[in-house]
Amino acid sequence: MKNEIISEQIKDTFEVLNSIEKTTVSPFFKQRVLNKIFLKEKEISVVKLWFTPKLQLTAIALVLLVNAASLFYVFNENNSSTMDNFAKEYSLSSTNTFLN
Repeated sequence: MKNEIISEQIKDTFEVLNSIEKTTVSPFFKQRVLNKIFLKEKEISVVKLWFTPKLQLTAIALVLLVNAASLFYVFNENNSSTMDNFAKEYSLSSTNTFLN
C-alpha cells in the first residue's frame, strides 16, 4: 500500500516536471547585463581619480599648513603661567593639604 502511494507521488512529480515550459529570454538580455557590469566598473574608476598624486600632495600640504598654524597659535599665546592657572583652576596648589 505504501509503495503504491509513493509510486503515485513520484509519478505526479514527474508529470509536474514535464509540464514546466521553457522560458524565453530576450536576445539582448546578456548584452544589457554585461553593460551594467561594465558601467559599475567605470564608476569605481571615477572614484579612483580623486586620489591622484596631485590631489594627494595638495591634501598633505593643507594638513601640514593647518598643523603649523595651530602650533604657531599655541606657542605664541601670552600665557606664561599656564601651569599656575591650571593648578588654581583645579585647586592643586602646594599649600592645600586637604581634599575638597
